[in-house]
Amino acid sequence: MTEKEVPFIFQKNRQRKTDAEILSDKAAQVLAELSAPYVAQVKQDIQTMYEVLKKAEVAAPPKKLTLIQEEFFIKMHDLKGQGATFGYPLLTDIGTVVCAFLRSKKSFSGLDIDFLKRFVDDADAVIQGNLTGDGGEEGAIIRKHLDENKDV
Repeated sequence: MTEKEVPFIFQKNRQRKTDAEILSDKAAQVLAELSAPYVAQVKQDIQTMYEVLKKAEVAAPPKKLTLIQEEFFIKMHDLKGQGATFGYPLLTDIGTVVCAFLRSKKSFSGLDIDFLKRFVDDADAVIQGNLTGDGGEEGAIIRKHLDENKDV
């Protein structure tokens, strides 16, 4: 008996992937293809956050508030929302801590801006060091910083 003679028997006995496995494989492939553009976008967003904080340092209080709560917040919120999807859960955690901090503030001082810069530095370290997953030893340092500041 050949496959040509009785195709349904051979087809039935072949090990095939389930629909869920096929979808999972396709999703992994798409994420892999989007990973490089994602990293490039995060690098650009980090640069933008540094620039916004630099402007905020010299801005009058109403403008400072707008710069941080709008421009800066949007970029940090993007990190929070997308980091884990692309294998950077530390970015998601950084974004979570910073967004909570930003929501709690009605004004920003120079100390607050320095505080925010440190988190942007952390995000930059994650991307520059390609700290995926828990980030290893470097990730542990960032995680400690997050834990020390999550309730500020």
